[in-house]
Amino acid sequence: MYTDYDIRLFFLLRHNVHLSVSKLRRIKRKLGLRRNNIEDTYEEIIPAIQAILQNGYNDWGYKSIWRLLNVSVGIRATQETVRRILNLLDPEGVELRARNCLRRRLYKNKGPGYMVHIDGYDKLKPFGFSIHGCVDGFSRKVLWLQVLRSNKNPYVVSKCYFDYLIRFQRLPKIIRCDGGTENVVICDVHAALRNSANGESENLSVIVGRSTNNQRIEMFWGLLKKGFTQHWRNFFQDMQDSGLLNMAREDDIEILRLWFTPVIQHHLDIFAENWNNHRIRSQRDSERFTGAVPDVLYYQPERFGVKDCTLPLPFNDDDLLHLSTHFSVSEPRYMCTEEFFERFLRASRLDEENLEFPVDKKDALELYTHTKQIMTI
Repeated sequence: MYTDYDIRLFFLLRHNVHLSVSKLRRIKRKLGLRRNNIEDTYEEIIPAIQAILQNGYNDWGYKSIWRLLNVSVGIRATQETVRRILNLLDPEGVELRARNCLRRRLYKNKGPGYMVHIDGYDKLKPFGFSIHGCVDGFSRKVLWLQVLRSNKNPYVVSKCYFDYLIRFQRLPKIIRCDGGTENVVICDVHAALRNSANGESENLSVIVGRSTNNQRIEMFWGLLKKGFTQHWRNFFQDMQDSGLLNMAREDDIEILRLWFTPVIQHHLDIFAENWNNHRIRSQRDSERFTGAVPDVLYYQPERFGVKDCTLPLPFNDDDLLHLSTHFSVSEPRYMCTEEFFERFLRASRLDEENLEFPVDKKDALELYTHTKQIMTI
């Protein structure tokens, strides 16, 4: 394990014994000390390596396994022997290490509706816009993607859940979320609905864990940042740098919400629709999903050897609407406060019925600039 130079320094630094490398070699020859190249049998080496791999060392290279085998386990083997055995026992790990790739845990899901992942997204929150989303774990289909004033109010977030139930008319089996207080109403309502649907225990209805483990929705947020969020952050930052947007002025935030909310929601809808119709690239866990479309996976699970795991709703639409009035609240109609909206109508001398909202960024910017001018007169 150690070179002659290493051994010499051990004597010098640890035992204060001064030896030259040549003298150390003479002592070794005199004592008959030399490296033992005798290996143990394969019947002893292979089970020992298998035990090492099973104990969490499956991402180690052959040199590290060889050192562990000789030093800690007491099995004698050469590096070449260990390398060959690892090629036989763990060819996938050898290939991944050769490509400098990590071996990641494979995500498993039984079918559409078995587990859905919900989370809030705060990258546009500094500019007054919060986003909340839900992704089906099996198909990756986006079930809702909603822009909100705040995604921290549990009753506002639960409104997204009720709208989803009414739209899809099915109940997912398990909800996966983080431990934030914004999810408490959804978790409680979902557990109650699951109990009413099939009488199962509520601890099978909700899984709460770290947001980093909520991997389906976290993966989607990463894609949203590259394809959507970064553009809007740069756009609003440019408005701020030019002096058009003052983040310390509450009216500027309300004007921004009034005119840009429908534009942002429109673009979120487009992003979700495109995502739900894209083809999934190849993956290591299964070739049967390669080239499949999230919408097809969600609505036609039988083609892929799985079944729809959603449950029938225990209530009709009227009962759900009644339940929604007690356990959710809607945000302001135009996303700005009612007090600001009334001031805007008086300053602009417009009727609410005659308002036309923009669907593109250019029109929204013009309306924002005009509204800011009339509100500061």
